[in-house]
Amino acid sequence: AQQSGNPGVPEIHDSIKIKNLPDLLKKEKISGTMLFFHQDRLAKESLHEYLCENTNSVCVLIGPEGGLSEKETNFLLASGFHPVYLGENVLRTETAAIYALGAVNTILLEKNKWKTDIRE
Repeated sequence: AQQSGNPGVPEIHDSIKIKNLPDLLKKEKISGTMLFFHQDRLAKESLHEYLCENTNSVCVLIGPEGGLSEKETNFLLASGFHPVYLGENVLRTETAAIYALGAVNTILLEKNKWKTDIRE
């Protein structure tokens, strides 16, 4: 983070069972925009739309190799997470994490420059 000039270091938690996620969120006081990157088109909004709110923090969840099951996906949706589509490329878990953080960081860095009206 120091080399890249990033003002903060992302917190990275060890792998956990998804059923333990609510306890981790409560224990670590994780809030803000909560996203999970998914292999299917589940999102009703785009990543830009999820991040356009005044976001103090963003929680990004990356699933296991092979993707999230329907049961896991439903659990995340019920827990307040928003789905984000990764695209048609199949990514390894560690690659998906880097991709997700890069996409979120770029959008947050540029969001003050977004045009809110296409007529501008």
